[in-house]
Amino acid sequence: MSVDVQSTFPDLLEASKQLFFPDGVSKKGMVDEFEFTIRSFDHTELELDLTIGELLERTKVKLLHVYLTTISKVTEHDDITTPSV
Repeated sequence: MSVDVQSTFPDLLEASKQLFFPDGVSKKGMVDEFEFTIRSFDHTELELDLTIGELLERTKVKLLHVYLTTISKVTEHDDITTPSV
């Protein structure tokens, strides 16, 4: 997606969530079931207080590639209840 160089990474994070989780849902689950980060091509988590322009200036690249990553908050064992004694 194309974004303004003054956009911040929290802006990008929200736009990405809306893109991949329209109406808060994807085939993988609900948006609130995941933790999200923005990472660079080398898998480094990016500082959220930077703007896109600041990162472009730091990296000296003309086209920036960043990735939305997700980690499920729900574990397989969340559905299992332990009987009380």
